[in-house]
Amino acid sequence: MNEPTLDALARRAERLERQNRRLKLGGLVVLALLGLLLFLGAEPEPGPGEYQPGPSQYQTLEAEQFLMLDKTDIVRGGLWVDEKKVATLALGDKKGVVRAALRVTADGQPALELYSEKGIVQARLAIDSNGPGLELRDFEGNLAFRAP
Repeated sequence: MNEPTLDALARRAERLERQNRRLKLGGLVVLALLGLLLFLGAEPEPGPGEYQPGPSQYQTLEAEQFLMLDKTDIVRGGLWVDEKKVATLALGDKKGVVRAALRVTADGQPALELYSEKGIVQARLAIDSNGPGLELRDFEGNLAFRAP
């Protein structure tokens, strides 16, 4: 072989080796960044009996009842379960008188009750074992209409 051809081949081999080193270094940097991203995004699995939050990350607040007060400390609403296991959501007026209540009994029967300013049931919509029912009452609480 002649001398110029050997020099050309040597230069070409050197250039290819440089390119190969750059590709290896670039690949190593990319792998390192991906590994870092995976490591930083990983969370340890909770062990048995440890708190496991849901997707919303909200924690549970437990109490026997929740009361909603206005700025003057008048109870305007509440959520509770009584001794008969009836779950109730009640809303009151500015005087603290209950004006609406949504209830579900222990056996799953729902009812919506609307009250007068005196706290007397005026309307009741409920579903029991016989089906849906509606009751309307006068201001003294006397039955005025029932269906069925």
